[in-house]
Amino acid sequence: EICFKQEDIEPFEKKLIELYADTKTNGIFIDKPIQKPLPAEASKYTSIPGVNAELTTSSVTNIFNFMHTSKILDFGKIGTGTNPTAFATVVCGVLDELKASGVPANIIKNTFLNSVCWLIRYSSTKLENILYVGDITKYEVYWLYILSKAGCRVTYVNYTSDNSYKAVDPASKYSTLIQGTVFSPLSINFGKINMAAYQQAAQA
Repeated sequence: EICFKQEDIEPFEKKLIELYADTKTNGIFIDKPIQKPLPAEASKYTSIPGVNAELTTSSVTNIFNFMHTSKILDFGKIGTGTNPTAFATVVCGVLDELKASGVPANIIKNTFLNSVCWLIRYSSTKLENILYVGDITKYEVYWLYILSKAGCRVTYVNYTSDNSYKAVDPASKYSTLIQGTVFSPLSINFGKINMAAYQQAAQA
């Protein structure tokens, strides 16, 4: 989670553009809440054997092994590269953290469902660099935390307030906070950045 000081705006803008550029080759850029699982994603999820069973390391490993062998998901595209067993360990570790902190069982179950469906949605993308700008929901926080634990570089930025993030993680257990003293939106239009020109200038 990153905010900024007024005198640091220019280097901060440059850093954000650099992070954005990285998502164009190996990641995703998110500037609005991620849409809930679509019917096709939910259908694919419910077709996986064992998804309604209790979420244990064994059952989650079996789910991910099925996804891998069925080519639903290439775990080598997550972070710097992982496998079903290693990723199951990461996911279950996060779910255990949530349980220990008092998160209700239905939220934990929905965290797993959303996380798997979003992985299916972005299955054609190498998920190495993720930049999220704006207000964020609890399921997105949990999903990004899972990805960060799996080796992804995750950067969350809110220009004006950290309220939406702190509503989920008030003690910043899932992130390292870098906060400035001035909160105001930047005027970056990411969609209009000429990536070819940017990459050429960066290599000069």
